[in-house]
Amino acid sequence: MVCRRLMATLALVLALSAYAARPAYAVFGLGSANPNQGTTNGGTVVDINATDAITGTIESLEFGGVPATNVQLVNVMLIRCTSPAHAAGHVPIIVHVRHMVGGVPVDEPISVTGGYD
Repeated sequence: MVCRRLMATLALVLALSAYAARPAYAVFGLGSANPNQGTTNGGTVVDINATDAITGTIESLEFGGVPATNVQLVNVMLIRCTSPAHAAGHVPIIVHVRHMVGGVPVDEPISVTGGYD
């Protein structure tokens, strides 16, 4: 009896480990930003379309490491935010999402395709 429970527990741990080790795009995919460019002063309202339904909580959204403002989940396929002032040139957009895997919170930084200019 104890051996069966131990084996079942180990199988569950292995399954959850394999799930947690998947790349972010397997759980949550982000398309491009629209518009994908703006002024370095910030203030541009940007929509980020998802390629999959957005699951979890959006913890933060950054343009080149600078937090965006007014971040909102409009629907399961769309995030809207206001771009911050940022360095000139191309900057990556990273969305930090927290979701639960087997009752354990997992934070995932996910890149937006194409970034922002």
